[in-house]
Amino acid sequence: MPRLCAEIIKRAPDWCKSRCCPKGPVMDWDTYKRAVKEFNPAVEETFLQKSTEHLHDQAEVIMVHTGASCSDSIVILRPSWLGKDVFGPTLAPEDFSERLTRTTEDLVTKDEIYRIFEGKSDPELVITLLQKFQLCHSYNGKEFIFPCLLTQEMPKDAWVPTGEPLALYFGKGWRCRDLTDMFSSDFFPRVQTLLMTKMSNRPILWKGGAKCFDSDVEALVQMSSEGRTVYICTRSVEGDREQCHHMMRILEELVVGVLQESSPGTDTTQLILSARALKEHRDNLLNHAYTLEEVKVARAENGVLVNRAGGYSERVLDVMCKTSKHRSPSHGSDPMKIPRSRADWDWDLRGISLTSSQSGSPTHSIGVAGRDNVVVIAGPGASVSVSGTGAADVSVSSVDESDAGSQYWQDEVFTALTTDMQCSDDQERSAEPMSPTLQSTVIEGHANTVVKADDGSVVSVRTSGDGQDTTASESKDVVDLLDPMSIELD
Repeated sequence: MPRLCAEIIKRAPDWCKSRCCPKGPVMDWDTYKRAVKEFNPAVEETFLQKSTEHLHDQAEVIMVHTGASCSDSIVILRPSWLGKDVFGPTLAPEDFSERLTRTTEDLVTKDEIYRIFEGKSDPELVITLLQKFQLCHSYNGKEFIFPCLLTQEMPKDAWVPTGEPLALYFGKGWRCRDLTDMFSSDFFPRVQTLLMTKMSNRPILWKGGAKCFDSDVEALVQMSSEGRTVYICTRSVEGDREQCHHMMRILEELVVGVLQESSPGTDTTQLILSARALKEHRDNLLNHAYTLEEVKVARAENGVLVNRAGGYSERVLDVMCKTSKHRSPSHGSDPMKIPRSRADWDWDLRGISLTSSQSGSPTHSIGVAGRDNVVVIAGPGASVSVSGTGAADVSVSSVDESDAGSQYWQDEVFTALTTDMQCSDDQERSAEPMSPTLQSTVIEGHANTVVKADDGSVVSVRTSGDGQDTTASESKDVVDLLDPMSIELD
């Protein structure tokens, strides 16, 4: 690889002159591949892709994936062109002569983009790059919203008191742990761009904030003025706790995902906002927030949080989302196959779907149906050993990719096991379910969760690997592990 990379770097200046459009040092993947094969005919496309990605990581070239396959990629041979000739005019402040002019609604028209770029670059390519780097979005192809250029403040009627006594409010936040640290400048504009592309209803955007809608739930996503804290609030006028949680889960996944990409070295503290402060629309919401550790301590003691800044107390249950009971579990179509040590036992994997994610971000739900179930969510580096009656054992390690299902295992492992053990076909089936099927569950590592359903419950699990254990004690309980404090089983 080093030899191939060095040769590409050596030839790139000549390619810019002979193989690229005069308006930009950009090659589509097929042209780039043909140019490489001229001096290295035996190079395989997969190896070339990995080599180019390495050059991308070293900032020698920029590889942009514009589609699902590698052939849809483009390669920018001179990265300085992207910064100087594309991002420069796009992000130029008001006192620059060569800058994009916005309408009174903070929009940039397509004609304006052509006016700035047509003389020296391909405007359509510029638009593609700006959208690919999550700098803008268009709903009609004629007008573009650039979140980083927004100047309008939060509308006065965007988040006003509802006046409804049944209204529910919930909130979470992430604050830089170090006082000298702050989120990268592209973090929140990228969040706003993704809100436009991912949300089914068009959000309302302003400088440093956004409001989203879904059914009877509203959400506020806000960045603090100093750039060190971001928080999410959800509310339901009709008191729909489950919909509030659903919206919170979607937004949390989006915000945390962008935060990990844009500010990977920034250490954060998770905050839980006061439900009372949110409902009363108090100023300085962050002053009334609790740390996650404070919530854990209060829940372990008496379930009551004391808000010293506000001079009141509130229940842990009131500040944390909890999904309602008596809800059908989700059912996955591609269950993971767990290796078993004895052929005369069957590990029933009905209704299990498996996903993986970066540590700390939520996954999709895992539905489990059956009797005497154990669901194991194993964090990075965890070793899970589950043993039960009949000398049936299962051992799974997140660092061993030799077991079945290893193709799903990435940075964090989420392994779902149901233990509805049944006799094989050549054995007589008992009229009564076997109980207990599991005697011990041993987990080594961190960010692990164990959920036990002891009485034939139907359990639905969503997790971010928060290391909590719980037992479902009622039929059709729903255990929600998206947040450590959201587990409340009566």
